[in-house]
Amino acid sequence: MTAKIIGAIVIISACSISSYRAVLNLTDRVRSLQSLEISLGVMKGEISGFMMPVPELFENLGKSAPYPANILFRNACREMESLGSCSFFEIWRNSVEKTPELKLRDTEKLVLCQVGLSLGKFEAEAQTEAIDRAISRMAAFRSEAQEERRRDGRLH
Repeated sequence: MTAKIIGAIVIISACSISSYRAVLNLTDRVRSLQSLEISLGVMKGEISGFMMPVPELFENLGKSAPYPANILFRNACREMESLGSCSFFEIWRNSVEKTPELKLRDTEKLVLCQVGLSLGKFEAEAQTEAIDRAISRMAAFRSEAQEERRRDGRLH
């Protein structure tokens, strides 16, 4: 009888922990997408307003961006050592791929990687347009993630 009670407690505890982790994961995704929206907005302002060089921009955002976006920019800053043998796009894409803390889905990674296509290549206006598109998509992804958290958070 005691073994059955202990078994039931273990099963209930395991289910509770699993549910709690699932809700935390959904919350982390929302936070991640929001940090990217904010950071991309700062990036846009620095490029359009101050014409800040990309390496300096990565360094500054690595220090000042909210978590976990700051890790992306730190990774990008480290990857800048390969500039010359790699393009800005490759550096940016590698940084996105090497930042699992962002908890991005494949479509979200693709949108974020597309920002790298214009970094350091075009005039500030073309770069800010690409960043604007990414911000808009990240906002939509965040709204979807918030809805998913609201809906699925109750199920867990």
